[in-house]
This record gives sequence, structure tokens and C-alpha cells, in this order.
Amino acid sequence: MDDSRDEKGRLIISFIDRYDFLTCCGCGHYSLRQSTWLDVTSRKKPKGDPAFVKHYPPAVSRRRPDWLDAAEYYEAIPDDLRDILDEIYSALHSHLTRLAASGIRTAIDMIMVEKISDVGDFGKKLSEFERMEYISKKQHEVLSIVINAGSASAHRGFNPSSEVLSMLMDVLEGIVASVYIHPIQAEMVKKKTPLRAKK
Repeated sequence: MDDSRDEKGRLIISFIDRYDFLTCCGCGHYSLRQSTWLDVTSRKKPKGDPAFVKHYPPAVSRRRPDWLDAAEYYEAIPDDLRDILDEIYSALHSHLTRLAASGIRTAIDMIMVEKISDVGDFGKKLSEFERMEYISKKQHEVLSIVINAGSASAHRGFNPSSEVLSMLMDVLEGIVASVYIHPIQAEMVKKKTPLRAKK
């Protein structure tokens, strides 16, 4: 337990931390849980639910798609894009929501620059990305919203909820898959599909 006192030595706030070592009964994974209770009136042990709970390491908040680490697709994704994707998942797992949202915006920018080069601001890049048929008109509209959310996190302090972040990640993973993964998958299916018999 720790506390803060005013200049006269009076207690103004106290908190108690409790640490629990946990083991998952299913997979056997170990983790440490820190529970913090706040008590602004006395040094007595607080009652009720803790004010804050943290897990070390943090619980995984979003599962990485299988294709991201699959050997057959590994070289399809540029190294710098793979690095920023790894950072985004780390930010999500650590509940660093603003960093994750900013990273999503950065990743989309990197994809467009890699495919169409740097043709200007986000609006121009999206228009060129659509013109080059990497995305549809509807995807253009959706990506514009995602980029704006990432910009708001980077420049205007926007702190997206977990639901919003999940939607942003759905879009990002969809774009990465459609640009880099689906063409390879389509070629694999093409090779395995028997040709139509000639009449």
C-alpha cells in the first residue's frame, strides 16, 4: 500500500496493489495480474472491485490472421509493411489505442506508396489507388474514413474504442489480403482447378 499526504501530513489518497500469479487451466499459460484499489478516506483495506486491473503480459486483444505468418505468403508482404503490422498488433495487445490507430493509417499509406508511388496527399493516393483498380469505389470511401480516424488519433487526440479499432483492423487486414495475399491464393486455385473438357 502507498499513499500521498498534504503539507500537514494528512492522508489525501491511498491505494493498495495486489499481485496474483495465474495459470490457464486450458493451455497452461502463465501470467501476472495486478489489481489496484483506490481508497480516498482511510488506510483500511478497500472493498469491492478493483479500480484497475492489468495483466502481464497483456492478454492478446486481436488474433493475427494465419496468412500473415504463413511461409507461402511471407515474401509477398514487403518487410517494412510487415514491421509496421507487427507494431500495430503489439500496440493492440498493450491497449495502446492511439498508437494502433495511427499505425493503421501509416500501414495503409505504405501500401499505396508501394503500389502506386507517392502521388500526393491521402486523397490523391486513394483516387490513384482506385484508378489502378486495387480498390473499388466503396473501398475508397471506407479507406478514407479509416485514414481520417488514424489522423484524428495522431493529430487530434482521438482515442478509439476497442470496437472502432476492431473495425479499422478489419479494413486494414482486408486491404493487405486483397493486395498481397489473394492474388497468390487465386493463382494456387487456378493451378489446382481441372481444365474444362474440350467438346
